[in-house]
Amino acid sequence: MSAAAPLADARALTRIASRIADAVEEETACFEAGRLPRGGDVFDRKALLLLEFTRAARGCAPPFDDRLREALSRMKAAVARNHAVLGLHLEAARRVAETLKRVVADIESDGTYAATRLVRGQAR
Repeated sequence: MSAAAPLADARALTRIASRIADAVEEETACFEAGRLPRGGDVFDRKALLLLEFTRAARGCAPPFDDRLREALSRMKAAVARNHAVLGLHLEAARRVAETLKRVVADIESDGTYAATRLVRGQAR
């Protein structure tokens, strides 16, 4: 293997890490704006980039340059922020589900009303 091969692998890994950070930041921005990412675009792109990253990382060996370190650091920060934002959304969804569960249990507690009758009655 020539000396240029590890350098080329590091450059490829740097580009992919940057693209992953872009995709994750785009997804995070969507959630922060209160909207879902378009269809499966971001999710599919992230999955493909992760596959590319895994393959490129296998061929990458030291020495690593500063650009790669910066790209990996940016990717790590983007993923951490995304994780925090998604955690907030999941916690909110959990709380809504718990509230709905409690409401249904309260409605059915005395046996007078069934939740299915209540829902059907509202549809009329």
